[in-house]
Amino acid sequence: MANAPKYFGNDQHNVLVALGETSGNLIDIDLDWPEAAAAADIVFNDLPSFGRSGKLRSHRLAICDNVKTQKSLLPQSLANHSKVTAQQEHKMCIAEIRGTGSYTVFPGSEHQTGQTIEWANPNVDNIASIPGIEPQALLKKMGLLSFAALCMRFFPAVGARCDFMMAVAGALARAGYDAVMIQKIVQCIGAFNQDEGDNGTWRVAADSVSGKIDQGKEVTGLPTLIKMLGFGDEVLKWCHELLALARDNFALPLTGRTVLAQNTVHSITAAPVVAGPVVPKDDHMGRARVFRTVKRP
Repeated sequence: MANAPKYFGNDQHNVLVALGETSGNLIDIDLDWPEAAAAADIVFNDLPSFGRSGKLRSHRLAICDNVKTQKSLLPQSLANHSKVTAQQEHKMCIAEIRGTGSYTVFPGSEHQTGQTIEWANPNVDNIASIPGIEPQALLKKMGLLSFAALCMRFFPAVGARCDFMMAVAGALARAGYDAVMIQKIVQCIGAFNQDEGDNGTWRVAADSVSGKIDQGKEVTGLPTLIKMLGFGDEVLKWCHELLALARDNFALPLTGRTVLAQNTVHSITAAPVVAGPVVPKDDHMGRARVFRTVKRP
């Protein structure tokens, strides 16, 4: 990267990074929904992030072995919902894991909108700060992120929110999440919708809901949540599967239609990031002037 000006002069170019095996198993978690970006502040808060003024913190980076590009898609039964069709882009895709075979435009580039792509916090977020994550942990976190983003997008009207949040807490507790994470997710859902609860806190008994479940006491969860939203069995099954990894190590379906095979956990070692094709700023998808790079030993 330091030698790029030597080869490309003073012209404005974008930096397109080849992901996956080419760059030592570098992956990009592309957060298509703003709800997903908000959830990532909790779920992937330890990963460096970047974005642009129109989509802040819309990318998170990690090193993860044996991960292919895969999308987290809503079930097809929600395709015509008004809160889905109202979106201008990425209607069904909540987020995407980009791995081998994919590319991402990195900071130092200019998006087609004219917005500059920048690190969220240049003092902390950079290539050197990218940590490793195991494949199973990545998929578990993606399931939690997708579930939280769904709850943010379909947050109910005033009058039903308390029962809704209690059901969210119950669902997360049944999935094995502790009280701290449950409270963080619930607060994040409320904050995204400008409703942080009474005196800034949603009282969902996060510290006791798991105990109630263990004692066999009745606690609302996913069935109640899905019923409140007016969704059908397809969405209920999808949400069960999103949260299943925390409990049963099931394969995580990152689509409402396809169940992905469970990844095998491999050892993860840090590796140098390799810059992929460098392209002119008017070609953010890398369709022109593609310069191949060689993986460094």
